[in-house]
Amino acid sequence: MNAATAITTNSTSNELAPVLEDSVRRYVRASASEATIDAYRADWSCFSTWCDENGRNALPASPETVALFTAARADAGDRPVTVERRLAAIAKAHKVAGVDSPTRATIVRETMKGIRRAIGTAAKKKDALVTPRLLALLNATGDDLRGSRDRAVLSLGFVGGLRRSEIAALELEDVRFADAGALVTIRRSKTDQEGAGRAVEIAATGSETCPVAALRTWIEAAGLEAGPLFREIDRGGNRLEDGRMSDRAVARTVQRLAKVAGVSGDFGGHSLRAGFATSAVGAGVARELVMRQGGWKSENVMRGYVRAAETFRLNYSAALGL
Repeated sequence: MNAATAITTNSTSNELAPVLEDSVRRYVRASASEATIDAYRADWSCFSTWCDENGRNALPASPETVALFTAARADAGDRPVTVERRLAAIAKAHKVAGVDSPTRATIVRETMKGIRRAIGTAAKKKDALVTPRLLALLNATGDDLRGSRDRAVLSLGFVGGLRRSEIAALELEDVRFADAGALVTIRRSKTDQEGAGRAVEIAATGSETCPVAALRTWIEAAGLEAGPLFREIDRGGNRLEDGRMSDRAVARTVQRLAKVAGVSGDFGGHSLRAGFATSAVGAGVARELVMRQGGWKSENVMRGYVRAAETFRLNYSAALGL
């Protein structure tokens, strides 16, 4: 069920239904990220279903209803960041309906404050695919069409410092080859909701793991002429499907190859981006260049991706005479 249907089929006035349906559909179409669209749909469905089961109105919802829902989701195991995302979906639904959002009420804010204190807000981050790990995954790819795609996905995502959603959204026309490498245009991203875009330089190395060579090989092997850069491939591994490779498929690819390569860790699509930042800083690349490549606007945010590179960089024990 989509977001508009979820809202209009819940207990609300008939007068609101046409406005809600049109507004939510416009909002969903304008959303930049497929992952964000899916999350908001799921969050609204979760809330409206809970309201139906507990005999409460989802729209307009009372502050007490929303506070009870947040507590119920925390008790069910949702992390604070997930509960906050669900509140954002509830707030958006009320905004497009032209009614006051109950999420701003004191009882909701205090409930959320208590959830943060009780559960904690530290986000669980995926392990970084630093260079040695990435090379192990590249060596684990097959010689079929899927292997060709996977090598291009991994190497491009790593060197470009790309999010999994950015990898999945790429079109063939977003790639321009030159003698020195390739210029990849990221048309829209999580921190670029207006679609200003940015260009990412992928330099050629001439090595067996050159990302530019992997990208060329994939495009030629797949016979791509237009449309999505990365496509789904059948289970046999050699037939190209019409569908675009989703951002979740990018994450599954990383996880599958990590298992094949015998690389232990909690990996996902974001492991490529984290691996780039960690490896680049560890190799001595200037922070401003790392930020530009990965599209980070804040050094504090980028620093959150730099993990092993800065661990034990300074031996405090020795410095303090221990």
